[in-house]
Amino acid sequence: MGTGRRLRGAVVGLGHMGRHHLRKLAARADVDVVGVDPLRGHPADVLADPTGLDFAVIATPTSTHVAVAEPLLRAGVACLVEKPLGADLAEARRLGVHGRLSVGHVERFNPALAPISAALDDVPPAFIEATRLSPWRAPQAGARGTDVDVVADLMLHDLDLVLHWLGDDSGRLAVRDVRAVGVGVLSGSADIVDARLELSGPRGDAVVVLRASRVSPAPVRTVRVFAPGRYW
Repeated sequence: MGTGRRLRGAVVGLGHMGRHHLRKLAARADVDVVGVDPLRGHPADVLADPTGLDFAVIATPTSTHVAVAEPLLRAGVACLVEKPLGADLAEARRLGVHGRLSVGHVERFNPALAPISAALDDVPPAFIEATRLSPWRAPQAGARGTDVDVVADLMLHDLDLVLHWLGDDSGRLAVRDVRAVGVGVLSGSADIVDARLELSGPRGDAVVVLRASRVSPAPVRTVRVFAPGRYW
């Protein structure tokens, strides 16, 4: 990381994603990291006094992101907040005004998708189809983010890819039409969602078909992209 010293960090939230972050960071020779989870009764002194803390990874339930991340950001601690950033747009904007903030939108860096991203630098997509299905995880086993619906939990990855492939640095697309249906199965919100979007962006128009589920018997991940004279 180029600072000449070991960085001091914390992973806040030790559920499904938090444990992954902690394992990866603990393997680094240039980082001293602790894992805390106040929701599970772990001591959280580092949150009460973040003096000397260089960074934090926030992997708590979405509904707690503002309460956990905002004091750290105000103290100058660099924060990576797992997606979605907030439970709604107002919460996301509240955190977004702070510097040293990153959000865990990592799918656009997926090596499996790199050839598509490189090809789309030369030709804009006309049709994007993405399916993202995941098995249900019971809360006691480290559930997915069931305090939000499956759009914010899973489909958000593919919406970010659409912005990346169809938009520009402004991150803005015009929505010409949306048709979507969702069903709640095991949570209090939609666990399966199918959506069809017609979008216009700086690079042209595209039809986008997305499906996301967190109650699938097995994980499934597919992406198909069509452009004039091209298909991936």
